[in-house]
Amino acid sequence: MEKIKVTLLFYLILLCSNIYPSYIPEIKQRNDSDLAFKQLRLANEQWHKRNNNNESILLFNYKVDRDDDIFSVAAAFNMNYDTIASLNSIDKASDFKPNTTLLIPSAQGIFIRESNSKLNKILVELTKSIEPIILNLPSGEKIKFYPDKRFNEDARAFFLNYFFRNPLFNTNITSPFGMRPNPFTGKMTFHNGIDLSAKPRTEVNAAKEGVVIEKGFNSVFGKYIIIKHSHGFKTFYGHLS
Repeated sequence: MEKIKVTLLFYLILLCSNIYPSYIPEIKQRNDSDLAFKQLRLANEQWHKRNNNNESILLFNYKVDRDDDIFSVAAAFNMNYDTIASLNSIDKASDFKPNTTLLIPSAQGIFIRESNSKLNKILVELTKSIEPIILNLPSGEKIKFYPDKRFNEDARAFFLNYFFRNPLFNTNITSPFGMRPNPFTGKMTFHNGIDLSAKPRTEVNAAKEGVVIEKGFNSVFGKYIIIKHSHGFKTFYGHLS
């Protein structure tokens, strides 16, 4: 009976220590016939049921299939892509590479590792007022973990690569997006663009990389260009010379 007590106590200490074993088990198949996958699934379910941020977090290795992307991997493990991307220091969805090995955690949230990447700087700013859980990897690396935290709009925009830049340098916004007095009628109307002031023949830059899908002349906008971007976005440039 005394041996049982000691064993249970030792198990509880490991459970609460957030210290991993000297190796990380590998998931080879994404179904319950793989014991590591089954362990991950059960641990993930327990995390959500208990909602206990002090519970030990398990890590698993998974080698990515050649047809995978960050979204298919996240779906296969029933996780947010934010979790997998931040833990594996994947700055952008387009940076995801097949045939590499990822760390898959048993809990969801944002992980912050030592990095000077742009995404990491956004996540540091996002979590600066939150107390993290410190995780220790077998390598000795310490990782900050913020349970159930998600990317904010800035982090999501950077990761999905739909940031837009100002098409003009050293300019002022003369009419913002939204309701405004119509410059011709004076009535309040919705302005679905942004007006920027500039000197004649000022160079105009594309707000984001893309493909010109239309150009021409309009009686209201004068010479114009429409550029198509990724993720279904288009930008319209009017009053051009």
